[in-house]
Amino acid sequence: MKKNIIFIIILLLILITSAIIILTKNKPIKGFTITSIKYFSFGESGGFSMYNGTSYKIEYKDNKYITTILPSKTPDENKIETEISKSEVDKVIDVLNKNNVSKWDGFDKSDNDVLDGNSFSLSLTTQDDKKIEAHGYMKWPENYSKVESELDDIFMDIFIKNGGKQGE
Repeated sequence: MKKNIIFIIILLLILITSAIIILTKNKPIKGFTITSIKYFSFGESGGFSMYNGTSYKIEYKDNKYITTILPSKTPDENKIETEISKSEVDKVIDVLNKNNVSKWDGFDKSDNDVLDGNSFSLSLTTQDDKKIEAHGYMKWPENYSKVESELDDIFMDIFIKNGGKQGE
């Protein structure tokens, strides 16, 4: 009788351990440090009025970083595409890391009671193929306002430095 109880306990421990391994094996990486950017996209929209969205992109191509910037209240034809320095990319990476944006991965929340609200979308792929995808409509992840504000500062500096014309 004692042998049967011990056998059952050991069997249960093996089953529980196996279940834990299987369930955690395919979980996405959360909370990693971003060290590089292959592709980055951040966009936000404030309702359905004309030119009421912001779009920032960085792509690493041919050993160069290319950014595309379309600020809010700016017609599509006034967006800029320009090469940026590694130090400018590092500023974006610093903002993302200090605000734990990698923990945003999988964020996908919305407030369906709001018909003309604000939304955001963030997509990042590192050069070692780690990914972050986050989306929201009238719901935001932790530190969202800080990230949005600091990204606005960085990208608007680049936009103005490269002759961008907002709102024309």
